[in-house]
Amino acid sequence: MSLPRISVVTLVLAGIIARALAQEPAPAPPPSPPPAPLATWTDGEGFRIQSRDGNWRLRVGLQAAVVYQPQFFPATGNDWSNFGFTYVRPRLSGHLLRPWLQYWCSLELRNFPPYLLDCWVQAKPWSFFGVRGGQFQTPQSRHQYLGPQEIVFPDRDTVSAYFWTNRDRGVQLFGETSYLDYYASFTAGTSLTQVVSTTGNFQLVGRVSLNPLGALGKTEMPFVASEEPVPLRFSVGLQGSWGRVNPNGVGFNPDTFFTLNQQGERDSALGGADLLAQWWRFGFFSEFYARHIEPRDGLTPSFEQYGFWAQGHVTFFRRILDLAARFDWIDPSHTLANDRFLAGEVQLAWFIYGPTLALRLRYAIAHQQNPGPAPAALPDLLTTVGLPIPPGTEQLVTLQVQLAL
Repeated sequence: MSLPRISVVTLVLAGIIARALAQEPAPAPPPSPPPAPLATWTDGEGFRIQSRDGNWRLRVGLQAAVVYQPQFFPATGNDWSNFGFTYVRPRLSGHLLRPWLQYWCSLELRNFPPYLLDCWVQAKPWSFFGVRGGQFQTPQSRHQYLGPQEIVFPDRDTVSAYFWTNRDRGVQLFGETSYLDYYASFTAGTSLTQVVSTTGNFQLVGRVSLNPLGALGKTEMPFVASEEPVPLRFSVGLQGSWGRVNPNGVGFNPDTFFTLNQQGERDSALGGADLLAQWWRFGFFSEFYARHIEPRDGLTPSFEQYGFWAQGHVTFFRRILDLAARFDWIDPSHTLANDRFLAGEVQLAWFIYGPTLALRLRYAIAHQQNPGPAPAALPDLLTTVGLPIPPGTEQLVTLQVQLAL
């Protein structure tokens, strides 16, 4: 066969093959993912019902923790039968019309009578700006701003609770970005059980946090809460508040030792700073506070209060077992001698199902110095100052089962 004939045959065969290939059907596209269920339970959200387009959502949840906590008081005796609840908080939450128009309402059933804990509506169309209105946790202290299932220990830190500005009713502006978070609130300065605001009372609270290496985890133990790796991140924050208040403890998050009692009407100005670091299995957080108090009883002179606390933890076995320690120091009044408060805690935690279901075993010890009796001219001085605990040493052991749906 000559070369021209070979070339013709080759061209004919190539044409036949090309035509056959062109007639083969294209591969089927991959199947589209199934639509999100209208009613289901998901990690991080709990039970939810939503519309087909996802613009309407109702979440039903519960935060609860049952605890056995024997307490030991060398001066007055021990309490071996201290069973109870750290908190019992049913809630409704979700969004309306659009995913960025959100709402949240929760009750505290641990106390009697029960009361409305948080109830707010917020619009957050962008990560860098949102507005919230209603009754909410004031933004002072990112430790207090977290949910109870998002903190390392069974309850909040004593120093953080001592200086916290509590929940309040008003409006808040905020933004949360990878490198900068800010919060500012203007509220009524009244307790949660007051139906009508107290004339003249108010609170202004602000906090700003800088994250030089990028956003941090949303909980104090991100290695437990997510399967994602935890890169090295740290954040520094400044916070402050100013207001006229009459604190009574209603609505405060449970903490290790401090129980706030009625302290009287006062003007308060506070400044503080914090440091948060997260890397792999490790976490560290600390806060420092300084507060100026001017009692409005006309008798007690103004005074300053100072406090510092720090905690560290390591998740040493898989994402299940965690070991933590915490330290507290408070100077309730710079004008009082022999009034310092010191406390320390150690904990072993078993995160059975991430932060949703956990078992915690904690030992804590605290000592409050005795400043002696109040002077005759100022019989309410110690009540106005507010020692964190009665003078003496207190120890406790906590065994807590926590559920957050």
